[in-house]
Amino acid sequence: LMVFTERSTYMLSSYYNGESELVRISSCFGCSSKNGAVLVDDRPITVSFSGIMKWLPSHSQSNEFDTDCISQKIQDDLGDRFARSAFPFHYQSKNEIWFCDPSDEDGTVRIYSTDTESWFYFTGIGAEMLFEVNGEICFLKGNVLYVFSPSCSDDVLIDGTRPTSAVIESGIIMLDPLNESKKLLRCLIRTSMGSRIGLTVTDAKGRTIAYPLSDCSGEEIGYIEKRLNLHRSRYYSFSMTTNEPTVIYGVTFIAQK
Repeated sequence: LMVFTERSTYMLSSYYNGESELVRISSCFGCSSKNGAVLVDDRPITVSFSGIMKWLPSHSQSNEFDTDCISQKIQDDLGDRFARSAFPFHYQSKNEIWFCDPSDEDGTVRIYSTDTESWFYFTGIGAEMLFEVNGEICFLKGNVLYVFSPSCSDDVLIDGTRPTSAVIESGIIMLDPLNESKKLLRCLIRTSMGSRIGLTVTDAKGRTIAYPLSDCSGEEIGYIEKRLNLHRSRYYSFSMTTNEPTVIYGVTFIAQK
């Protein structure tokens, strides 16, 4: 039995003679949120002030545990408020862990895929409780129940509907380790068949150019190639948006000095 405090973790062992032993196994990581622990594939996941931790049995010491911070990619987006109030839910049908924070003003849900070890967000959710019904995830907000359904193209709200949109945002893309200016020539995007997306590219000076793109290949995995008309820059970033069910398998940018 693992016992968590805000900043420490203990192992409680019971013996046949009725005696129990409480041993501290970590003085750095605990569980800072009241409902911040969940078991995923026999591995505890905890929300802590140092990040979201996965606990693994140590290979070198028996009755010891190692920790792996699975939130390193989004650590700058987390804070003490998240650490104190967020709670995880294991969405077993999709091999995902959903993290809800009722104190988040934007109603953000952070989702970790255990298959790809990647993160994505839903905003405007404001979930106060999560549960699963017939393989679909549902949430409670106030006295209203909602369900996430892949068949819905719009968000259905109490006061109407709104289009569901998805956004992918990159970090800064350095095109040369020597920080030399380069010019993007074109991009190659692999998508689901018939996808329509909006691509926006931003350079180091904040100049942006938007491109509406669509796949007309007729292939099961779509292929979009677009020539770009951009200024030379030391680095770029990009975002993609869509209001349709779309899968993006990969993006490649080609540049020259």
